[in-house]
Amino acid sequence: MKSYPRKGLVLALLAAAMPAMAGPLSYVSDSEKLDAVSSKTFSGYARARAPDGSYVPELYVFGNGGQLGGTTPGMNEAALIPGGTIIGSTVSDPTIDRMSFDSVVGDIQPSLVAEKFLPARRPEQTQLLIMVYWGRSFGGRHVSNGAIRDLIDYHNATLMGFDSDPSIKSLSDPSLAFWGKGVLASLVTETRGRVLSALEADRYYVILRAFDFPYAWKQKKLRLLWETRFSLSERSNAFNEALPGMAQTAARYFGKDTGGLMLDTVPDGRVDIGTLKSLETEGGR
Repeated sequence: MKSYPRKGLVLALLAAAMPAMAGPLSYVSDSEKLDAVSSKTFSGYARARAPDGSYVPELYVFGNGGQLGGTTPGMNEAALIPGGTIIGSTVSDPTIDRMSFDSVVGDIQPSLVAEKFLPARRPEQTQLLIMVYWGRSFGGRHVSNGAIRDLIDYHNATLMGFDSDPSIKSLSDPSLAFWGKGVLASLVTETRGRVLSALEADRYYVILRAFDFPYAWKQKKLRLLWETRFSLSERSNAFNEALPGMAQTAARYFGKDTGGLMLDTVPDGRVDIGTLKSLETEGGR
């Protein structure tokens, strides 16, 4: 036997011996109603506060990252999936496919403003370029082959921020790839199955990536300051109806580092704060 299966077995035994980790993912239930949020900061970014403790407003413009597909980059899906079906290519969902960039950011903008991220009116005052991406994932539940399912799950985990949880990191262990349902991944499924169940469902997601606008404008280079990824199960939901509540739930983490995956119930309804104006979008389609 080669060495890498033994490595996987050792890791599996260690994982089995470790107590279940506490945290927001340890009590997942009713995943259809939970907004999963993962947020990170970069380049020493931290929000400034005024003397009264409130956040100092930051001015931004939106950039159109566009709707992302449900395919899994780096995989030869046609060869892996029986019948040559490309992952995600047959998924049609009018609740997201008919959403324009303007309608997507229109639903997100009130939650940004509530956290004092305000639309900029002049380039010289703009501090952030917030790129917006959105889409619907192709869940691993559609695939029965264990190795392929693990690869799809791990790709979706990195896409939507689930990879910040220890139970998902095992799926990236190269010693377990293409050996059916990996030993370590199988153990994790038993102990944190509800988390993986949420991940393996098709999910609506939004990714906000905030870049240093003055640096991009003057240096012609991008410097990432923060990003927030949030998602909601497609089951029993419609993207166009759920997006305002998803953004409202995620907003408390904009510009912050969550230190892992956070889960919360998506509120009903939307946030209304009046008419908003901003600069023309950068990179719009």
